Amino acid sequence: MSDSDDDITILEEKLVKDSTKRWKWKTPNPVLMRGDSEQILQSVRVKLNMQNKIIPGNTYDGSPAASFVMDKRPEDMLIENQRPGKRKRSNTDTDSQKTPTKSNESKTVVPLTPEQILELTENCLDSDNEPELTPVKESPQTQQRENSQVSSSKRALNFGIRASSSLRNRSSKFFGAGTSSTDVDEILSQETSERGEGRSPSRTPSPRKKRLPKNSPIRLLPSHSHRKSPAKPNMRSLSPRKSPGPNGTPKKDEDFSVEDHLMIPEGPYYYEAFCFMIKKVCENSEYTHLFLDSEHKKLKEVYHSREEFQLYVRLMNRKDKWNRCSDIKYNDISANLTPHFDYLESQGFISCDLKDEKIEDILSLLKLEELKTVCSTFKVKKEKLKSKTISALVAMQKSQPTILGMPSPLLKSVVAVLGRCVKLNMEWRRVFRRCILLFSLFHSHEDLDKLCSEQALLLLQVKLGNMVLPLADKSNLPSHKVFETRDQLIRFEEAKELKQSLSYAMEVKNFDEVQELVRKIMNQFAALRKLTSETQYILQLPKFLHRFCAGTVYAVALTQSIEALKQARQYQMAIDVLDLLNDQTTYCPDYKGKWMLNKATIFHVNLKELVKASNVLYAALRRKSLFNSVDRMHLHERAEKIIKLKKNGLSNEQKQRLQNEMDPPHQAPEAVEISARAYISSKPGLKKVYIRDTEDGKEFMSVEETVIAHYKSLGFLYGIHDEGSTISSLCMLSLWHHIYDTTIPGVFQSPFQEKPLDWGKKIFYELRKDAIETRLANILAQDVPTIAKELSNIREENCLKSSVINWDRLERLDIQKFLECVSIPTFVAITRRLIEDFKCNRSGFPDLVIWSPPQKQCLFVEVKSPNDVLSTVQCLWLDFLKNCNAKAVVAHIRESGSKTTAQKK
Repeated sequence: MSDSDDDITILEEKLVKDSTKRWKWKTPNPVLMRGDSEQILQSVRVKLNMQNKIIPGNTYDGSPAASFVMDKRPEDMLIENQRPGKRKRSNTDTDSQKTPTKSNESKTVVPLTPEQILELTENCLDSDNEPELTPVKESPQTQQRENSQVSSSKRALNFGIRASSSLRNRSSKFFGAGTSSTDVDEILSQETSERGEGRSPSRTPSPRKKRLPKNSPIRLLPSHSHRKSPAKPNMRSLSPRKSPGPNGTPKKDEDFSVEDHLMIPEGPYYYEAFCFMIKKVCENSEYTHLFLDSEHKKLKEVYHSREEFQLYVRLMNRKDKWNRCSDIKYNDISANLTPHFDYLESQGFISCDLKDEKIEDILSLLKLEELKTVCSTFKVKKEKLKSKTISALVAMQKSQPTILGMPSPLLKSVVAVLGRCVKLNMEWRRVFRRCILLFSLFHSHEDLDKLCSEQALLLLQVKLGNMVLPLADKSNLPSHKVFETRDQLIRFEEAKELKQSLSYAMEVKNFDEVQELVRKIMNQFAALRKLTSETQYILQLPKFLHRFCAGTVYAVALTQSIEALKQARQYQMAIDVLDLLNDQTTYCPDYKGKWMLNKATIFHVNLKELVKASNVLYAALRRKSLFNSVDRMHLHERAEKIIKLKKNGLSNEQKQRLQNEMDPPHQAPEAVEISARAYISSKPGLKKVYIRDTEDGKEFMSVEETVIAHYKSLGFLYGIHDEGSTISSLCMLSLWHHIYDTTIPGVFQSPFQEKPLDWGKKIFYELRKDAIETRLANILAQDVPTIAKELSNIREENCLKSSVINWDRLERLDIQKFLECVSIPTFVAITRRLIEDFKCNRSGFPDLVIWSPPQKQCLFVEVKSPNDVLSTVQCLWLDFLKNCNAKAVVAHIRESGSKTTAQKK
């Protein structure tokens, strides 16, 4: 959505009133109805008149081919590749449809699948800044070609070709970018029949669909609730249902209601959210000393000047640059924005004076045609590119002398063409952004420039009931002062700005800017360490609050810059950064192992100074008790590589002392070999596809599904590929009341938190060790049915809450059967290892969990394709599971190419 149309109410009114816009479908504009999701989608269906249009890739003709593609076979329902957000497909086979005619006779509405509804909704509720698609009258030749393509697709599907759910859900990873799930069957059937099984498919990428912007409020409609935004991994869009009350009835939407709890001005959601955040910060006694009296007075203006600050919030959500007033149109605020600009300028919130800006920046505001007009005025050669035109005008201005203090003729001419321009006053922009930063301090990690819009959407989700928070029924949470002085807050904000700039420079690979920013951050970090009062105050804070200090932000930024410096071949600067970090113990002490490993790797791989590398490793291994298990094993592997080199320059004494500090090697895990027929000789970056012959024909699947199918033939009825997500979620479910224990001081300071502030760190386990160990002992003492019933009750009570648990994994899981196969001792051991250091120990869990209730057996399988090796964290998990008496194996795939198979036949 554009900024002027991002409010749901405004969009509804626009769709109703605007009869001139042309849509892709030959129908009037769809009118959104207020109501539940079914009403909205039914309105979309009717207005699009799609009951007689055949959607490519879906045939509802009742034929076996159609049901075979759209629905899973009954015998394959037990073992499947579960994924977050995956939904069951419903049987929607109907009678064949007649050819559409132009008559106005009423016809039976064909049920639409969720995928079709989603596509239709996106086409109808699209962004206004996208080019409009005008309806095109289809010629008879075009209709005949489309019908032949559908018929060809049906004929191809009758050959018994079936793609697994994994291939459909992640089609781009197997067949390349631009491949949609509806293209998979056609690709496989055509290539199998025309080219043979051993060649890579040649395909035409699907046309790019129009998408809603990721921050559009339309994504909060129920039809979008099952789609997770990649920009918000920590926000799980939940059902609009409310969490159940004591009697199982839904609660009313009372928690965090802007209208009910806070007397703030009514308006669009972004304005209400902005006022909500400002009011919460101003009323918090912990933050009073962080603002000046003049700032407190100005902040109250937000509640009195509604339309003016609606405009201000819109401008704040834009990029921080100059904007032409002629390009800013918000009809929902006012048709004439000039009085609002005047008010904001008089109060000092915006600036309209361009005299202090560089001429290059001012010229960039002009359009290319306007630049050419200016060129004609000053008799400058016109260029085709805007950048070259600006350079020519700047060169012309430098060649002409001007009177000191007087604006140049070029500047006068450009300002006359531009008209009035506005930009937010940086001082007040920082004040408002600082308020939003304090409001979101404990529950958001977004960049500073995205905080305002991100928090507005969060509040809207909570208000609409699309998000239920674990602490929604908690009030007056105990708080802990984080910033003792205003200067500490300002230093923290500046540190985040530098870190954000460094991240952007690394993303675009601007290594010159990276080096400049790294030097600046190093100087700031060194100066901060000299502030004794700052260090003493930070050491008094709980460890989980250290991340809200400028020093921690600098330490994280410098750590992230190491890879960019290595890419730029600035190895000595990388060493200097690591020495600066290793020379202190206040900020990010958990990173010590990574810093030592990085330094040893640079000496070993990049600088080829093996003696220095061995000295770094020796110093690190002598303090290995300070590091976690993953860092220790990485250090051991690096030391082994150096020792095994024939020409390493190390003396026998140096080798021996390094070996003395190393732990004994882990035993190799049990390995099995599984034969599989490869379909595609995969290109670099694409996953391989494998073929399995079934009674119904050929089935195409991923390597993980191939292994699941193999164990299914051995009697294992259930299997999932989730890299431990299911069992990890179940382990955390068993500790739900300990994770969300609000009696631990300082870990919950905001009702919008999805997890405690110490989550994922060692300190989490240390603060709750006695309670957690008592809980695990109780689980060991109980039988499986009792534990399963207890966990099921916790799941039912909290399944709508956004939390550390992936509820999609537990939604259809039979907990009792699963625990009977895993065994309670193994379940408790896995839970303990995860909770001791979740951030460190979560990664590396085996790919597959396969179990058989009749046999009461569970198998953890790590799948390895040819030429693939185990990582460090995978080795640690396999070794741990083996020590827990769990069955854990590595499944190696032995490929037999389809060309070879064809020759044998």
